[in-house]
Amino acid sequence: MTKNNPPNTIFGLRDVLQFVKAHLGTSLSMGYLAVTIIGMLSSASFYSRFDIDVFYYAQLSDFLVAAIRTPWASFSILLAVPVAWSIFASDIWLAQRYGWYRVLSPEWMSRVSRNVPALFVMFLIYAWVAAVIYSRYEVNQQLQNVAEHTVSASLQSGLYLDLDGTVPFETMLLGTTSAYVFFYDVASERVTVVPVENLASIEWVRKLDDEEAAERDVDAEPEVADQ
Repeated sequence: MTKNNPPNTIFGLRDVLQFVKAHLGTSLSMGYLAVTIIGMLSSASFYSRFDIDVFYYAQLSDFLVAAIRTPWASFSILLAVPVAWSIFASDIWLAQRYGWYRVLSPEWMSRVSRNVPALFVMFLIYAWVAAVIYSRYEVNQQLQNVAEHTVSASLQSGLYLDLDGTVPFETMLLGTTSAYVFFYDVASERVTVVPVENLASIEWVRKLDDEEAAERDVDAEPEVADQ
């Protein structure tokens, strides 16, 4: 550490903090836009695995709350900040202290690591990768825990899987937008998109695990014996 680089000015950190302080509204808007992008990319990647174009069914309000609906995907944006800064800072730190790094490191690499547009492109790539990884995790979690996402629903009118949809049926709830509900039948691997206004009822179905089912059977045995 040198006198020219006190802790709060190392590698432009002070400049960043000053910009955020001077343009707080702009900084918050940019941050919210970033997490919204990741949220929508995560949703698009998730539903694409079921051949659903979620952008076709999404309303403006869905874009505005995308960051809230996918909090873990949005949280990943916080990781992008130290990653981008570490690339920028490590390049400067190594170039200042080690001659071999200046020889081995191509000039274009330094330009990329210190170029704002290039860092923005890297952020977009990071956002896409983070969205794909998160969506794959969500798909696997839902398909492995179907019971936790099973609902009993009925429609105002129409059919569900070629059956009368006004009669309550059990199905897997993939997700929702402000105007549509996405149901998935695991057995047939069919997706049904239902407008919210055509939904008569929906409630979660709690499946008994093996231990609870065994306890219920034990409790029922004396009643059967008495009969």
